[in-house]
Amino acid sequence: MSLTGLAPLGAFLLLHVVINGAVLWGASTFDGIAAVLHDIPALWLLETLLVFAPLAIHAGLGTWFVIVGAPLAAPRPYSLPMRAAVRATGVGAAVFLAAHLLEFRFRNPGVRLDGAELETLLAADLSSTTHGIPWRGVSYLIGTACVCIHFVAGVWGAVLSARGSARRWAGPVLGALGALVWMTFVAVVVFHATGARPFRTHQADRAATEPCPLSPR
Repeated sequence: MSLTGLAPLGAFLLLHVVINGAVLWGASTFDGIAAVLHDIPALWLLETLLVFAPLAIHAGLGTWFVIVGAPLAAPRPYSLPMRAAVRATGVGAAVFLAAHLLEFRFRNPGVRLDGAELETLLAADLSSTTHGIPWRGVSYLIGTACVCIHFVAGVWGAVLSARGSARRWAGPVLGALGALVWMTFVAVVVFHATGARPFRTHQADRAATEPCPLSPR
């Protein structure tokens, strides 16, 4: 459970936030990174071995532990409220990731979307509203928060189990890491939903998010 959650999936989470955060510096930056990644030989095999298989194992074990209520290990480093939070965020993260993968990674089986296509779909989804409320954008904020909390709590528990003396620095450092990762996700969601970036952008990128001028009648 710890190996699949902390090593491959943790590394993928950090890589994923860096790649998606690149859009804040310009669409061309994100598109270029996406093109480089798509050119990696046997990318589908790497995804299967390092992302999808560990995710399936981690989610399957987590679902089993939640259903039967069995502890992961004894003695457990978590308090009762913390253990409940870890499991609740794990369920929330699993639901969010399943929906996200089905919508973007497996939207068209066998077809990999390029950077521009991903940006278009994200902008359409996250800017959509129902009764004036951007429910899809809100779900992404909640889902990414669950992912970050679950990951940080998992790393914290592993550190405490390995070295009790790390308690002094593990909480603040991991809390700051989780907050940084989530705030980056927030900035990405807000950008796709509204076109606003928290960082200075090139003029061409700003122009792409400005409304088109009215045509003369």
